[in-house]
Amino acid sequence: MTSVMSPWRIRSALLVGALALFVGGPILALFYGAVRPASMTAPPLEFSFQALAEVYLSGEVWASLAGTMAIALAVALIATLFGGVFAWLTARTDVPGKGVIELLVLAPLFTSPFVAAIAWYALAAPRSGLINLALARIFGAHAPVINVTSAVGIVGVLALVSMPYAYVFISSSLRNMDPALEAASYVSGVGTVRTIRRVTLPLATPAIGASIMFITIFAAGIFSVPGVLGRQLGFDPLPVLIYRAVTQFHADFAKAAALASMLFLLSTAMLYLYRRLTRLEQRFVTVSGKGFQPRLLPLGRLKPWVIAGVTGYALICVVLPVLALVVAALSPFASRDFARMDLSTADLVAVVTDPAVHAAALNTLIAVAGAALACVVISLLSVFIARIRGRGVTSSLLDYVNSFPLAVPGIVLAAGLVWVYIGTPVYATLALMIIAYVISHLPHSYRLIHNGALQVSPELEEASAVNGYGRVHTALRITTPLLLPSVYASVVLVVIFVIREVNSVILLYTPGTRVLSVLTWDYIADGNLSRAASLGLIQSAFLIAVLVAARFAFRLNLTSAYK
Repeated sequence: MTSVMSPWRIRSALLVGALALFVGGPILALFYGAVRPASMTAPPLEFSFQALAEVYLSGEVWASLAGTMAIALAVALIATLFGGVFAWLTARTDVPGKGVIELLVLAPLFTSPFVAAIAWYALAAPRSGLINLALARIFGAHAPVINVTSAVGIVGVLALVSMPYAYVFISSSLRNMDPALEAASYVSGVGTVRTIRRVTLPLATPAIGASIMFITIFAAGIFSVPGVLGRQLGFDPLPVLIYRAVTQFHADFAKAAALASMLFLLSTAMLYLYRRLTRLEQRFVTVSGKGFQPRLLPLGRLKPWVIAGVTGYALICVVLPVLALVVAALSPFASRDFARMDLSTADLVAVVTDPAVHAAALNTLIAVAGAALACVVISLLSVFIARIRGRGVTSSLLDYVNSFPLAVPGIVLAAGLVWVYIGTPVYATLALMIIAYVISHLPHSYRLIHNGALQVSPELEEASAVNGYGRVHTALRITTPLLLPSVYASVVLVVIFVIREVNSVILLYTPGTRVLSVLTWDYIADGNLSRAASLGLIQSAFLIAVLVAARFAFRLNLTSAYK
């Protein structure tokens, strides 16, 4: 006796298949492009392994891969270390001002890494950086003391912008950890350091490992920071090689696809480890149905030193870059002498009144609205189907497909989208850039709404079904209103990430489809640091305004995005 699939199951399967093709299509096209001839006019079924051989048999490319991985791992370890320290301070000690500390640690999340690179270039460039100028004036130093264009400088900037992710991972783990285990250790006479080493760290190990894997993927695939600061690296990181393959005089899309395939395979390995660690973390959950109040360790004599350290972090990592960005925006020309530094608002006014900025702002607004709406709709549909189908293959597939873009660095996604849509009416349009935004930030939207759905009991939906209402009516009248806080948070998060995003669209824009982040890159490419800093300030101010409005209106809690 044959079983017939219900129409609902057929529609669910079709949706999963369509979503998988939408998200995974660019990667399939990427590998197709990697075995194509260099000429884009070649017949569709003509293949060549020249690009793959040129990439995978090149010692220079493998050296670039090794350098990229070394930078990414260094960034992950440093960011996880300091993010973990801040997470432990806010979750397990009596340090004052925990809300302020959390805001300071999360602050880089709401500034584009690209803008942060511009700020640190203005602050610590070897010849014109404000820190080096100040040290030369005060102490008479002739050689640059800090060089942000070196490998150490790039690692430092990337670690700073990655630290919020580590903080979110580890703080969530610590807050979900039953402190009774630590309390039992203290009652047994074990000291603080040994308790941290023997109890807290083992329980937080999956979160620490997940943080390292996630940040490694993020740092390995970022293009903008090494693109601005990587002048003295001695090698080009893989994302920079991909960008140059496409933007050189004779664009080589096949080589770009081959390079992107190497970076994708690396990120896929990291994502596999990340997912294994996040699954393992669930085995270490120690929260039961009983309420608990964590014991806060008194810092005692260390409290002034901790406060001094937090203050130093705020000054060096938050205040100084903002001041440097302001000074760079008000300095039309780079100067090596404070006395000759001429501050003017001319470039800031020119940016505000520039028609190109107005067009880019309009494109950004359209992209933000389209990407946020699409991410929310896809996430809601995925959550609804998963709730109806329950735990099973469909739910697992939806979770995997929605999380898959985490393994796809932005510039790799852009290279794949070129091969999907070239020759179609979508290519070289704002719609293609919106597609890139949606795929890139779908995991963040899905995770927020999925986590919100976990807190909604299915009893209300069951009651609606008992009263004769269909699935669509129940989803619209019962489930969606209960998920509105998560939907609002998802919209805000996508808006923030789209405004600051440059990696996933850097290969896709045209002069008529530039958004603000891309226009900022064009200013940097033209050597106009003042205008780039001015536009970066405007974007940062808008992001802060969005964040403040979200915290007051929606009580946005970013830590729930990565639990």
